Amino acid sequence: MGLANCPRCGKMFNKVALATCCASCKQQEEDDFQACYVFLRENPGCSVAELSRGAKVEERQIMEFYRTGRLVASGEGEGVPCVHCGKPAYRGSYCNACAQKLSSSFKSFSPADPGLGDLPKASDPGRTGRKDISHNLRVDRH
Repeated sequence: MGLANCPRCGKMFNKVALATCCASCKQQEEDDFQACYVFLRENPGCSVAELSRGAKVEERQIMEFYRTGRLVASGEGEGVPCVHCGKPAYRGSYCNACAQKLSSSFKSFSPADPGLGDLPKASDPGRTGRKDISHNLRVDRH
């Protein structure tokens, strides 16, 4: 835990765990996401520019939602280039092929501490964590 300046507003905040900005900016980010969510429910497959105008959210913020996987490209547009191979990526920063390669390399990794145990499988009834909720968006390169 430490103090950091909020990258959005510049205020000081306690940087803990996954906190990347102060509480008021985090709330604004969530409000922006809700505006995108509502607009995309009514206009599935719209472009980033259309979403930006309709939801009144900056394109930069929309692309951040896309990069982190909160928004998913519908596959109708060109997508954004995969950071590894340059092919179209429709979710996050990697195309499906590169994401699978990366995932399989992590699965083959054996932790040094055998006491860590296995992670819960997707089919485990007791699985905890964030729900996978996708919202389709057409991502066109400018």
